[in-house]
Amino acid sequence: MPSPSPAAACVGWPRAWPRSSDLPPKVSPGLRLVRPGDPSPLGSALADFLDRYPHPGTRHNHERNLTDLFTHAGTTDPRAVTEGAIIAWATRSGANNTIRSRLGLARTFFSWCHRTGVIDTDPSLDLRRLNASYPRTYGKVEGHYPARWLTHDEAFGSMVKATQDGTTAGLRDELIIRLGLAAMRAAEIAALRIENVRLSPSPEIRWMGKGRRPRTLVPGASLVAALRRWLDAWQTETGTVPEPDDYLLATLTSGGQWQGSRNRSVAWGTSISHRTVRRAVQDAGERAGLGHVAPHDLRRSAAGLLHQAKTKDGGHLFDLLDIQKVMGHADPATTQRSYLDPWTPRSSTGRHRSSTDGKSTTAGLCPRHEVRGCCVTGSAPGSVGRPLPANFRTKVAS
Repeated sequence: MPSPSPAAACVGWPRAWPRSSDLPPKVSPGLRLVRPGDPSPLGSALADFLDRYPHPGTRHNHERNLTDLFTHAGTTDPRAVTEGAIIAWATRSGANNTIRSRLGLARTFFSWCHRTGVIDTDPSLDLRRLNASYPRTYGKVEGHYPARWLTHDEAFGSMVKATQDGTTAGLRDELIIRLGLAAMRAAEIAALRIENVRLSPSPEIRWMGKGRRPRTLVPGASLVAALRRWLDAWQTETGTVPEPDDYLLATLTSGGQWQGSRNRSVAWGTSISHRTVRRAVQDAGERAGLGHVAPHDLRRSAAGLLHQAKTKDGGHLFDLLDIQKVMGHADPATTQRSYLDPWTPRSSTGRHRSSTDGKSTTAGLCPRHEVRGCCVTGSAPGSVGRPLPANFRTKVAS
């Protein structure tokens, strides 16, 4: 009896939404806030605080930062930490957003300690006033690699073509690039499973996004074709049909040592990490001659390309709330200030394009690919019940 088509494994939906992240649980040993053997209840304070965060990534980051705070303060007793020690630790970095994040974590932790009786006086009580001295910044303007917004030619031309080398490893990287340009986050790409993908009768990809908000992607013809080739290769190389709970994208292996994705074989069914996605995007950017490109730059480019899509008379095809739905943001202000406001069309050398340069516009092209006006639907707060515009389901000239 012949084996079913790989696409058949992607038809049915799971009974429940998948997890937003499948990171392995990190069991924190907990920082001892007092010396071992001390009868004080402070010894388990950090572990108890971290138990409030179910996401392993959040828990790990908070543990790392709070451990760094106590190391910098030179004490393991929360009662001995002063306001000056917190400020000195938080302001070591010159990046405004990092300083604000550290101050916020310190306020949350010491407020919890005061509330639960771990400490008598909260040293972080007046730290909020420092936020005015460190205003938020957007677009990674203080980062070593500022945020980038790729043009359509750079994204779907140079980046995608750089992965199309005829290898299965290159096909995996092409899928990573195309999913990123469909406004998916790196962690969401890494966590995709076979059960999240349906290729027939009507192609869709469903997953649980950030903030546990359900997301739906309507893949275009190019992405569907790449997915079919990937699943065909899976069945050809393994002789089996992928199971619904298998990860969609797999790691590459070659003796356990990184030698470049072009020379590596696919370990079907294994999971990739956020770092794998980042390496694949950076590698494609370098080979495309675009320099450093981060996974989130693909997501920014999706918003930028939608924003620049215009009608023949110069009107925008998509407004702010349309783009908010594509990005899956809870608040349109996030879309405006982080994905649209900092955007300025640039060439690959970083120079600003003039408004008369035809290559700096997208001629109505959607970042999701070449076939529909939008790729993602969903219900984001602030736009629930608002119908998608008619041109969201129309074919756009490529």
